[in-house]
Amino acid sequence: MKPKQFLLSAILALFLFQSISYADFLEDIDQASDTYQNDKKKALKTLIQVYQNQPFLSLIKNRLFSKQNYFLYRDFLYEIPLSRESIPEIIEINFLTESYASLSTDISNYLVYYTADSFADRFADFITDEKFSPQFYSNKQSKTIFSIFSKSYIKKEKVRDFDRLLLNTKTLDVSNAIYPDWVKGYLLESSLFLQRDVSEILKMVNLTNDSVLKDLEILSDFINGAYKKIVSENQKNLLFSPSRQALQKKYQIDMPYIVACSYFRESNYSKALEYSEDFYFPEKQDISRFRFLCYLGSGNVLSAKWEILNMQSPEDKAFYSGVMELMENNSNGIMKIENYLAASEKKPDFVLESMLIAFTYYKNKTDLSKVLDEIKKSQLFQAELPALQDESKQNSPAKDFLKYQKAIELSRKNQKEEAKKILLLIISSSESSPLIKNMAVYEYRKTEKP
Repeated sequence: MKPKQFLLSAILALFLFQSISYADFLEDIDQASDTYQNDKKKALKTLIQVYQNQPFLSLIKNRLFSKQNYFLYRDFLYEIPLSRESIPEIIEINFLTESYASLSTDISNYLVYYTADSFADRFADFITDEKFSPQFYSNKQSKTIFSIFSKSYIKKEKVRDFDRLLLNTKTLDVSNAIYPDWVKGYLLESSLFLQRDVSEILKMVNLTNDSVLKDLEILSDFINGAYKKIVSENQKNLLFSPSRQALQKKYQIDMPYIVACSYFRESNYSKALEYSEDFYFPEKQDISRFRFLCYLGSGNVLSAKWEILNMQSPEDKAFYSGVMELMENNSNGIMKIENYLAASEKKPDFVLESMLIAFTYYKNKTDLSKVLDEIKKSQLFQAELPALQDESKQNSPAKDFLKYQKAIELSRKNQKEEAKKILLLIISSSESSPLIKNMAVYEYRKTEKP
């Protein structure tokens, strides 16, 4: 036989042998699966023999999973020596079967080969599943568990959910097992992904006076509308020390923006303008829109109109320039408001205001100056600044407007009692926008006049 033919024959024979062996292994696995319920010891012995002859976990795993025999695979994993390959499989199968009795031990074994960060990377979907959350409380005293949980929730962008887990430890009276340093690290890391109110968490673990977290406390005050408090803090000249500025920039807390907005809310527009020059991350804000509102509040119409030209959003430009022209009795303003409403992809920010202006302009023009004045006030005192926006609290502008529109039409038809009922509904509803509520109060007072 020629050497080449001999080699081909040998390869073919080896292939046939492996095919027969592979089929035998599958048959043995199937046999183990069938006998597991009645003879667990025999089933495990069979699987161990297969693994010794064919040391590939994927072969056994795929065959058992095809038969949905997850518990046999789990028991088998605990019978073979721990290895870099087997320990992640143990963790995964315990998640799949919700078997957490040996969770702490399994994690410790995992960390012999891998890092806590990699654990979060691999298993974040399981860890952040709501049905797994009780394990956080039952393993609360473990720094490793805390780290794995917090990193997983950050990775899956479920920071608010982890905040709730932390706060629930107080409700369950187990918060004393949560160490402040663990929470401190989590709050700093998570602030890079989501800036939110963490005041309750700071109180729970006695971190309200922590020097490093002071800026997160101020951010929480800002979100909660404690503008006067922030202005007072700023007057102590402690917010912008070199060390604090370094931390603020590291964790992307734009303190000049927070201070500027706080002065703005306190109607100190000159101070707000002063701090608007120093925003750390100007690319995240439309500075011209903010400066426009400051100039509008201070009555500097010329500077306000100049800032409109530099606004980032075409929709903002259209709306604000329309309002300014109407304030100056320029009829071109209503065209800009109508163009804003007609835009197919308009921002929802000013839909209510624009509908109110257009309706009043054509149907109730004597009240236009009152409407424009209320819109100016709402922009200065109720307008949502970027860091304060909360999508869960947004109202339906169309719903608000339609109620108001119906009340006005009834009033014009001299059906004042019906109009008053609708206006009172708007005024008393916690869901009504402040702008429509103020206009409803104004209209209600008109209906009461003889």
